[in-house]
Amino acid sequence: MKKPIFKKADLDKEFFKVDVSKSKLRKNAKRLNSYMAFRSKKEFPNGDCNGDSYGLDTNFYYDSFKKGCFTFFGIECSSDGAIIKDNQNPEAYKEFVGDRGINGYKNLH
Repeated sequence: MKKPIFKKADLDKEFFKVDVSKSKLRKNAKRLNSYMAFRSKKEFPNGDCNGDSYGLDTNFYYDSFKKGCFTFFGIECSSDGAIIKDNQNPEAYKEFVGDRGINGYKNLH
């Protein structure tokens, strides 16, 4: 049986050489978590079918980013964790970003 060329720690190091800082991933994980909490409250104002509220945290998204996962519940994120778009509930994302607009710039009305 052949041994793997890279260990998991080596793969993590290689990932972060792609010009993605851990602090940027952490910041974007925090923003994604904030958005998911917002969207969850809009979709389930009284909690889910069991009455539970949103239960994920920033570490869930940060750890997922480090493992190479960038899509969550219909939300597409870039390789640095920034939200690209919400395919499942685009109206909630529009409301979340408000006047900043989808691309982070103020909307010109």
